[in-house]
Amino acid sequence: MSTPVIILSDLHISPYTLAPPFNDWTQLISLLQKGWSDETALVLNGDCFDFLAQPNRDRFLDLAGAADFVENELNKIKQLPYGEQFFNALTQWIQSGKRIILIPGNHDPELFHPEVEERFRQFLELEGAGELFSIHQKKQPCAMQVGSWQVKLSHGDEFDRLNQVDVAGIHDALSRGLKKCPLPAGSLFVLDMVQVAKRAIHPTSGKRRFPFIDKLKPEMPGALLLMLYLDPVLTLRNLPGLSSTASSIVINALKRDIRAITSGSGFLSTESQLDSEKPSASRQLATALCHYLPREGDSSKTMLYSDLEEWLTDQDEYETNPGMLAAHNGFQRKILRIALRALGAGDRQFEIDTPSKDDKQIYRAYEVAQPKPTLLVAGHTHAARAVEIADNSFYINTGTWTDIVKLPGLEDPEEIQEWIGKLEADQVDTEKRLTYAEITPENASLMQWTPSGPIPLKVFPNPNPAP
Repeated sequence: MSTPVIILSDLHISPYTLAPPFNDWTQLISLLQKGWSDETALVLNGDCFDFLAQPNRDRFLDLAGAADFVENELNKIKQLPYGEQFFNALTQWIQSGKRIILIPGNHDPELFHPEVEERFRQFLELEGAGELFSIHQKKQPCAMQVGSWQVKLSHGDEFDRLNQVDVAGIHDALSRGLKKCPLPAGSLFVLDMVQVAKRAIHPTSGKRRFPFIDKLKPEMPGALLLMLYLDPVLTLRNLPGLSSTASSIVINALKRDIRAITSGSGFLSTESQLDSEKPSASRQLATALCHYLPREGDSSKTMLYSDLEEWLTDQDEYETNPGMLAAHNGFQRKILRIALRALGAGDRQFEIDTPSKDDKQIYRAYEVAQPKPTLLVAGHTHAARAVEIADNSFYINTGTWTDIVKLPGLEDPEEIQEWIGKLEADQVDTEKRLTYAEITPENASLMQWTPSGPIPLKVFPNPNPAP
């Protein structure tokens, strides 16, 4: 293959108002209609559709109804102001002889069902398109060659323990004729708790209590920790996977998880447990709290864990008013710093050449120098990156087209408190970059789409171009 490849991810297109806000239809359609060279491939690399946003959807992957579900969602998107124009642009892309590959992510896992590909073809009226349209439904990354580039395409959720879609489990369930299979813990958190947070209304102002939640990549631990800081009672009483909403029962479960972790018998103790255990929301919260606590020596660490348990007990005894917190020796301030650290504060979130911990977790699986130039392209983190990770080995993260909240620094308490005030007032600063990747035989580039056209943010010349 010697023609260009265009890669986008994490558009989060959805017909529901509670989904992450995608509102750049005209720019997306403009990109699709730019006039790319013949046979250019378009890859939609996961979470381009947000099927988790459907109100009251099942808490599992409905295998028996997956194809119907996807068709219904696509028809709803088509009814949006620019929806039909978007799908027409996809159809025209195929009809002009160019290829489209869909890669499922953790927000659109129904795309893994083998019947969905044909249903999608019918929806786009692509009868006879052959291999020009496909959905990559394998566990392994999608591989292709562009000139001498050896390209691997992965959404990135397979390296995220809490949000990894069990692709092998889906195929196994289908082979055994099962009608459903479980969703990742992060997806359950989105379905159960985040939906509660999105619908919560302040009793006096009548406004949404947590209007920011969908701008923080809510399936990640940082969003959960921030909710714990802002409203412990609402957070603890709505942890998914717990059969009781009584605060004391929830808090006791959380305390047990914390003790298991800190004693070395729990979720953080060994790599084998990290790989094998499916964390509940309680264990997810306990893990995040313990993992992101400041490391200040063993004695102070033990004191922090003790303070944490005592603070949790206070939440059971304290009737929290809207917008108020149960105070205990300022420990809620530690919760806030833990949340910010988990959200990525201090990770230089908008510096494209500085990989975050999440980026490193994705690309380390491929950090092997190759005789031919190797390129890994991922999404999932919502942070655009372009990094040379080894000799002849490069990594591009295509970011997201949704708003990204600008996080405060961790060193200035006044800056943090100002940020919290803006967050609760839905006035926090955000940034949006319409980023994507473009691969040609000569270059691999992280690009930004603008009303004036594409702008290269980082270009990696092919170190070993084909003759």
